[in-house]
Amino acid sequence: MNKETLPCIRINCKSLLNTLTPFRCLPSVATWSKNKQTKDYRDIFTVYDHGEGPDMDTMPQVVRKMITDACQEAGVEYAVIWLADVEEV
Repeated sequence: MNKETLPCIRINCKSLLNTLTPFRCLPSVATWSKNKQTKDYRDIFTVYDHGEGPDMDTMPQVVRKMITDACQEAGVEYAVIWLADVEEV
């Protein structure tokens, strides 16, 4: 088994998650608090790989830009992205 430690970038974006219903339904995102009846995801996880990722082509532009900007600011080219249902400060 190969293991690798990767950075995780958490982006607090409660208001964005509450307004982007189609984004919550992407097929390959991971979440730990999915409400199947409302299709509401409280936290969403995806992967960023040099500007690519399993959901990057189908997610809204505003989300792609937010993720790309956060990764560039952190100086990482590959990361786990955690879109957190937490109020932005």
